[in-house]
Amino acid sequence: MHAFAAALAGMAGVAGASGTAPAGSDAVISAIVRDLHAHHGRSLVVAVRTANKVAVVDLGAMKVAHVIDVPAAPQEVLMRPDGQVAYVSCDTSHKIAVIRTSDWTVES
Repeated sequence: MHAFAAALAGMAGVAGASGTAPAGSDAVISAIVRDLHAHHGRSLVVAVRTANKVAVVDLGAMKVAHVIDVPAAPQEVLMRPDGQVAYVSCDTSHKIAVIRTSDWTVES
């Protein structure tokens, strides 16, 4: 967990990101997906509730590769079976963000 927290520490706007996993951390590990567009490596998609963002961590480099703005209070990330779309439930806003994994953008 320490390496994961350190990867998130570089992400702007994450309260409590210090390189170690704080007790009660709001960073929720949500799904591991195959990212075919970034070195054919594995990525970790994380809902960061307090920042209203989703972070995509490159597990090979242990660095945040993408930071995506989503509606308020993202909770869970579910991947479509083909890995092309991530669905993020956003609790406070009662919305679902639909993220294309080809370019990590939120569909309108």
